[in-house]
Amino acid sequence: MVRAVKLAMRVPEAEAALMPALHDFNEAAPFTKGLRDALMHFDDYDLGKGKRTPTGSVGSPSHFYGETDAGLNYDDMQMYVSQSTPAARKLKEAADEFFGSKGI
Repeated sequence: MVRAVKLAMRVPEAEAALMPALHDFNEAAPFTKGLRDALMHFDDYDLGKGKRTPTGSVGSPSHFYGETDAGLNYDDMQMYVSQSTPAARKLKEAADEFFGSKGI
């Protein structure tokens, strides 16, 4: 979703319409790309290879869940469902509204 929104934002009109929702998503889930990279490349990271050098204890990405929240961890990055999901919904709604108004 973020990649599609960033692609669309190359059009100035789309940038103005989508930037607030993208900003809110990035605030709620600042480590989305880093966690994606960790999930895809954890084997290299665990061996000290790749673009990311762990700042804490080395280990594979992990998930957590409980009665009130769930999420992902890797090194110093975390993403919480309770924060990222509402922001992702707002980003999707902003994209739907923008593209829908253009007949796309």
